[in-house]
Amino acid sequence: MKRLLHILGWISQKDMHKYEKEAKQQ
Repeated sequence: MKRLLHILGWISQKDMHKYEKEAKQQ
């Protein structure tokens, strides 16, 4: 369970970085 949360956190962190990049381009 802890590992699953760690993976989800890693994915969300990656996505947030991607969204930040896209937001700056607009």
